Amino acid sequence: MLHPGNWLAAIDGLSRIPAILVLGLSLSMLVFGLRFFRYYLLMGIGLGGWLLGTMLAGKMYVEGWYVALPNALILIGIALPFSKYGPPTAAGLLAGCGVGTIATNVLDVGPFWMAFAIGLFGGVVMAVIAPRFTTVLFCATCGAAGAIASVGAALRTSKGWLAPGAYVDYPVVYVIAGATLFITAMIVQVALEPDAQAGR
Repeated sequence: MLHPGNWLAAIDGLSRIPAILVLGLSLSMLVFGLRFFRYYLLMGIGLGGWLLGTMLAGKMYVEGWYVALPNALILIGIALPFSKYGPPTAAGLLAGCGVGTIATNVLDVGPFWMAFAIGLFGGVVMAVIAPRFTTVLFCATCGAAGAIASVGAALRTSKGWLAPGAYVDYPVVYVIAGATLFITAMIVQVALEPDAQAGR
């Protein structure tokens, strides 16, 4: 569940309409992430609540949205007063998952949870020290990854760079595209929101 590769695979496995929505959301995050970070965070919490509600509905043998909709609204309502703590929480979770995955699957240097804890601590500290930079970094990372994972599922060409799963078949192309999106997003977000208090 905490492996970023699984997040990409889940997005790539979406049907066309949800994939188009994810692609649009990811592209908007690349541009407006710093300005509307709090709302993106609440949307993410609502989506998590919806997915959890859908799982619960399956256990209860009722229509999915009967449980998913109130569950999403309740979680958003609970999170709203605490949204000012969003940047440290989100940055810590993303850093923990990234460091844990790299340490376990790439470097093979230790258990996932130890590396996750180190990454979580580092992400939270970084968000507290430099909240504006961390918010931009988080939105650029998530937006670029979401766009890369969803573009194939959204366009659904039969083969080539824009087919589902193409980011696995053409890693060099997508690394270059992701790096370009990431760097551009870092510049654009700051240019659109120059106020030092933005994103808090």
